[in-house]
Amino acid sequence: MLGIGMKTFLMETYVPELDHAAAVRTAISLSAAASELRARGGAIELLHSFAVVGEGTCFSLFSAATLGDVHRAGELGRVRHDHLVEVVCYP
Repeated sequence: MLGIGMKTFLMETYVPELDHAAAVRTAISLSAAASELRARGGAIELLHSFAVVGEGTCFSLFSAATLGDVHRAGELGRVRHDHLVEVVCYP
Protein backbone atom coordinates (compact mmCIF):
# COMPACT_ATOMS: atom_id res chain seq x y z
CA MET A 1 0.00 0.00 0.00
CA LEU A 2 1.07 3.56 -0.61
CA GLY A 3 -0.15 5.04 2.65
CA ILE A 4 -2.77 7.01 4.50
CA GLY A 5 -5.71 8.16 2.41
CA MET A 6 -5.32 5.34 -0.07
CA LYS A 7 -8.26 3.13 -0.99
CA THR A 8 -8.42 -0.31 -2.55
CA PHE A 9 -10.14 -0.85 -5.90
CA LEU A 10 -10.99 -3.95 -7.91
CA MET A 11 -11.01 -3.80 -11.70
CA GLU A 12 -12.83 -6.61 -13.51
CA THR A 13 -12.08 -7.11 -17.20
CA TYR A 14 -13.67 -9.63 -19.57
CA VAL A 15 -11.21 -10.84 -22.20
CA PRO A 16 -12.63 -12.91 -25.06
CA GLU A 17 -10.66 -16.12 -25.63
CA LEU A 18 -8.60 -15.47 -22.50
CA ASP A 19 -5.53 -17.63 -22.12
CA HIS A 20 -2.45 -17.42 -19.92
CA ALA A 21 -0.59 -15.16 -22.37
CA ALA A 22 -3.51 -12.69 -22.63
CA ALA A 23 -3.83 -12.57 -18.84
CA VAL A 24 -0.11 -11.81 -18.50
CA ARG A 25 -0.33 -9.06 -21.17
CA THR A 26 -3.26 -7.46 -19.33
CA ALA A 27 -1.38 -7.48 -16.01
CA ILE A 28 1.78 -6.09 -17.58
CA SER A 29 -0.16 -3.28 -19.31
CA LEU A 30 -1.86 -2.25 -16.07
CA SER A 31 1.38 -2.44 -14.08
CA ALA A 32 3.19 -0.26 -16.61
CA ALA A 33 0.32 2.24 -16.63
CA ALA A 34 0.30 2.49 -12.82
CA SER A 35 4.07 2.98 -12.83
CA GLU A 36 3.79 5.74 -15.42
CA LEU A 37 1.06 7.50 -13.44
CA ARG A 38 3.22 7.29 -10.29
CA ALA A 39 6.15 8.80 -12.22
CA ARG A 40 3.82 11.69 -13.11
CA GLY A 41 3.04 12.20 -9.41
CA GLY A 42 -0.04 10.01 -9.15
CA ALA A 43 -0.84 7.93 -6.08
CA ILE A 44 -1.55 4.47 -7.49
CA GLU A 45 -0.10 0.98 -7.25
CA LEU A 46 -1.16 -2.30 -8.85
CA LEU A 47 -1.22 -4.70 -5.92
CA HIS A 48 -2.11 -7.94 -7.66
CA SER A 49 -3.68 -9.36 -10.81
CA PHE A 50 -5.26 -12.75 -11.31
CA ALA A 51 -7.35 -14.45 -13.98
CA VAL A 52 -10.15 -16.97 -14.20
CA VAL A 53 -9.09 -18.32 -17.58
CA GLY A 54 -12.07 -20.66 -18.02
CA GLU A 55 -14.46 -17.71 -17.61
CA GLY A 56 -12.48 -15.10 -19.54
CA THR A 57 -12.15 -12.78 -16.57
CA CYS A 58 -9.15 -10.82 -15.26
CA PHE A 59 -9.18 -9.10 -11.88
CA SER A 60 -6.73 -6.41 -10.83
CA LEU A 61 -6.43 -5.02 -7.32
CA PHE A 62 -5.14 -1.46 -6.95
CA SER A 63 -4.25 0.90 -4.14
CA ALA A 64 -5.05 4.45 -5.22
CA ALA A 65 -6.26 7.80 -3.98
CA THR A 66 -9.36 7.82 -6.19
CA LEU A 67 -11.42 5.64 -8.49
CA GLY A 68 -10.49 8.06 -11.29
CA ASP A 69 -6.81 7.20 -10.86
CA VAL A 70 -7.57 3.53 -11.50
CA HIS A 71 -9.79 4.41 -14.47
CA ARG A 72 -6.90 6.43 -15.94
CA ALA A 73 -4.56 3.45 -15.49
CA GLY A 74 -6.97 1.33 -17.51
CA GLU A 75 -7.12 3.94 -20.25
CA LEU A 76 -3.36 4.40 -20.31
CA GLY A 77 -2.80 0.63 -20.37
CA ARG A 78 -5.50 0.23 -23.04
CA VAL A 79 -7.38 -2.19 -20.82
CA ARG A 80 -11.15 -1.75 -21.04
CA HIS A 81 -12.71 -2.62 -17.72
CA ASP A 82 -16.22 -3.97 -17.31
CA HIS A 83 -16.52 -3.24 -13.61
CA LEU A 84 -14.53 -0.96 -11.31
CA VAL A 85 -15.37 -0.68 -7.63
CA GLU A 86 -13.90 0.24 -4.27
CA VAL A 87 -13.42 -2.81 -2.04
CA VAL A 88 -12.50 -3.52 1.56
CA CYS A 89 -9.80 -6.13 2.17
CA TYR A 90 -9.60 -8.19 5.32
CA PRO A 91 -6.64 -10.19 6.60
